[in-house]
Amino acid sequence: MKIDKHIPPPVARAFKGKGKHLSAYPFREMAVGDSVFYAGANKRSAQHPAYMVARGIQKRDGLRFTLRSVVEDGVEGVRIWRLE
Repeated sequence: MKIDKHIPPPVARAFKGKGKHLSAYPFREMAVGDSVFYAGANKRSAQHPAYMVARGIQKRDGLRFTLRSVVEDGVEGVRIWRLE
């Protein structure tokens, strides 16, 4: 998975959920301000599997993430940013 730099994060909004850490996701390797795009539309983006993993890491390690549903180059998906 490619880590993108210099894409500004969106305005913060609250989310409550549970998550599991899967080593296939690079969230612990991301620096503040980095983001990752996951292709594939999801009706409820806050339940996207990648974001659920990020939420679990956030609870355990104190890192902060946010996500938004986006369309990039005609592809629907979600982008997850590391905030802190």
